[in-house]
Order: sequence, then structure tokens, then C-alpha cells
Amino acid sequence: MSSEIPYTVRTSPKARRVLLQIDPRQGLVVVLPARLDPGCIPNILKEKRAWIEKHRAGILQAEARSRSKSVIPDRIRLRAIGAQLKVTVRKTGDTSPNLRQVQPELLEISAQGRIGPGEAAALLRQWLQLKAGEVLPAWLDHLAGRHGLDYGRVIVRRQKTRWGSCSSKKTISLNCKLLFLRPGLVEHVLLHELCHTVHPNHSRAFWEFFKRLQPEAPVCHRQLNRLWQETIPAWADL
Repeated sequence: MSSEIPYTVRTSPKARRVLLQIDPRQGLVVVLPARLDPGCIPNILKEKRAWIEKHRAGILQAEARSRSKSVIPDRIRLRAIGAQLKVTVRKTGDTSPNLRQVQPELLEISAQGRIGPGEAAALLRQWLQLKAGEVLPAWLDHLAGRHGLDYGRVIVRRQKTRWGSCSSKKTISLNCKLLFLRPGLVEHVLLHELCHTVHPNHSRAFWEFFKRLQPEAPVCHRQLNRLWQETIPAWADL
């Protein structure tokens, strides 16, 4: 039942009516116009019960994802480079938490006292960004050379909503979370941004040019729309 599903309330000065949304990080979100009394929410949820039940699986998945942020992962799978690393935690004399890749397939988080999930996740995100910085720029350069495309520079970041972007100066920004995708989809994103060095928008000319370089581009594009929540672990998606 809708009453069994937790929800988050957000007030929006721009909202003209009550909106229900599914947020991949928060689950069910009730968006209220600024002057509306939150006391009306139970009745609204009853009215929207059919919609909530229809999207129940997505809501519960988001809630489970939120809960998983309180757990230190024991393994990390980087599909892009075919790597799976074990994560271990141990106490040492270090005064602050530290992370080392002690073996090609082993990450070690260490500290003097107890290491909380938040601290561990922060260390893992830093490591992920460094790892992506070792892999993605070279990958992009290889693709650019193969297709005769030119770009300014490349920056590896940890964007919250984008896989990548390309500025008017042909600076390409890549999301370190690309390492969680399979290689074909990573190349799709890299080629997408390289195509923006020729066509800076999503015009028909852009898509025709893109499909000449990657005929399966439309299929890959549709896959990316749903893969964020499915492939990126909760600790990395902050």
C-alpha cells in the first residue's frame, strides 16, 4: 500500500500543484507548492495510490540503494577495464583513514580507530577518480586519433548527473563513474563528446555524424538512460 512506502517532502516555490517523483537517491519524493499545508499529503497519497503501486518497484529499489550507502563494499567491479577488486579494512597506526591499492586486485582501507561507511566511501571515491584519470584520457586520445577528431583538453570529474560534456573550447569532461560501464558504452560516451567538437549541439547533423562513427549509437543512448541506477554503486553516487 502507498502508506507503507516512506517518502520525502520537498517544497518548491515554482510548483503549482503537488507532484510525485521517484528520485534514484531518495525514493518517493512529494513536491509541494510553497503555501500548501503538508497535512494534505496522506490524502494525496491515497488518491495517487495506483501511480505509486505502478512505480513501487522503482521506489523500493531507490530505498534499498539509499540503505546500501551505510555499508562498506567488499568488492568493486570496474566493467570498463575488466577489473574486480576486493576491499579490506584493517586497523593501523594511521591517525586518519587511508586507502592503498596493495595489489592489482586488492584495496586496503586502514585507520587507527573505527572506519565509518562515510569515510570509507569518500576514500573510495577519491581512488575511483584517480583510477579514471589513468584510464579515460588515454582512451579518449586513442579514439580521437582513430577518427581524426581534435579536442582541447580532457578533465576527469565526478559529475552527479552527466556521463560527460564538451565545452565551446573543446574541453571534454568525463565522469569517473564511466569505469562501471561495459567498454562499448564507455566508447559511446567518449565518441559522443568527441562528436561535439564538430557539432556542439544535438542537431540532426550531430546524430548523423555520430551514427557514421558508431552505427549502434541510438541503442547505446537508450541503454545509458537506465544504467545510472543499475550499475553505479551507492557509495560512488554522491
